[in-house]
Amino acid sequence: MTLLEKLQNAEGDIKSLFISSGILMSDVGLTSNVKNHFIQSYYHDIAFPAMWYFISKLYHPKENTSLTNKLIRAGVMFATCSAAEFGQKSGLYPGTYDPKDFIAYAAGSAVAVGLDYLISRKKGAEK
Repeated sequence: MTLLEKLQNAEGDIKSLFISSGILMSDVGLTSNVKNHFIQSYYHDIAFPAMWYFISKLYHPKENTSLTNKLIRAGVMFATCSAAEFGQKSGLYPGTYDPKDFIAYAAGSAVAVGLDYLISRKKGAEK
């Protein structure tokens, strides 16, 4: 059984917890051990909205699973990360403002929707 098949068969809360934990662990492992500029600069910005996308599913597991709902959830994660970036620009939040981070936030949100769609596709086909 592949990892994707295992995730498709997992229950909602366990699935979301497993995915968000995996994203967090890969973020910590890659950004601290890899000396690649792209990974050190942007991987966290890609992983963060994706991780929070799945964490937010822990609080609303029975929510409508339509593609529109997934896009709204991803939009909220993108907006939250973007607000933090604007906070950095204005000096309200520690860190360095980088306009390229918005692209990374959008990519992370898109990855989350794509992964959620792939995982839930089998469950939807069985209904």
